[in-house]
Amino acid sequence: MWGDPLRNAVGLYPDEAAMSSCPLEDVGPWTYVAYRSTGVWITPEGQLTDAAAVLPEVRADPIPPTYRRAGFDVVALDQTGFACAPLTCSDVLLERGSNAFGLFDTFEEAVTEGQRFARTHGLEPPPYLVVEVLERASEDAAPPSPSA
Repeated sequence: MWGDPLRNAVGLYPDEAAMSSCPLEDVGPWTYVAYRSTGVWITPEGQLTDAAAVLPEVRADPIPPTYRRAGFDVVALDQTGFACAPLTCSDVLLERGSNAFGLFDTFEEAVTEGQRFARTHGLEPPPYLVVEVLERASEDAAPPSPSA
């Protein structure tokens, strides 16, 4: 993606070391986030299928335990990898709301809304991948809960 050999098959950096290679002056203020596939792929018809059947194998390190769940999202993918997320890219969150991170609180909510997005014209076109989004916590944060 964008000619960056450090990115994986879906256009993301596979680990923090690779992500650290991104020049900060080019991106402004940011924080480390990680994405974990839930394994759910939403077709253009709003049907659910196994993401492993349609996505390329993705190289990524295990997510460190210093990351905490921020929520779930539904992301469109194109030939270069992750594209837009209808919740934020199409201002859907202004209509329906979201959590403090601009995400869905639950997996079930993300799937239900993702199916609705797939059947709604004027949003980022499907198919979509349902992902868990994790944010790197500060070094002095409490350890993750067993449900995270």
